[in-house]
Amino acid sequence: MLDEVLADEKTLEHWVFDEKRAEVIFLVADDGKEAGFALFFHSFSTFLGRAGIYLEDLYVRHDYRGRGCGKAIMRKLAAVCDQDSLTSLPVIWSIVSSSIWSATRVWAISSSM
Repeated sequence: MLDEVLADEKTLEHWVFDEKRAEVIFLVADDGKEAGFALFFHSFSTFLGRAGIYLEDLYVRHDYRGRGCGKAIMRKLAAVCDQDSLTSLPVIWSIVSSSIWSATRVWAISSSM
């Protein structure tokens, strides 16, 4: 997939950190190393009539997979929703591992939508 990526570090820094068009949650493991991250942005559901967040990317480094890091990131995202009184986090099921999402507070969007 790397050959399909158009973004570079400078572009991401500009849009995520300078322009604040998205937010990132980083997960640091017990060993002090970055284990993973989630990139999300704020959204609004006309169906629910409420603000929410949309998860664009969730990544856990290979060495940290199977150790609860994905669940920890999802708990942090749920805390953002709770803190800001946002709706639950929608997840497109075709791109996720059900073991992570069944343990966290998310709802599914059909991949056929």
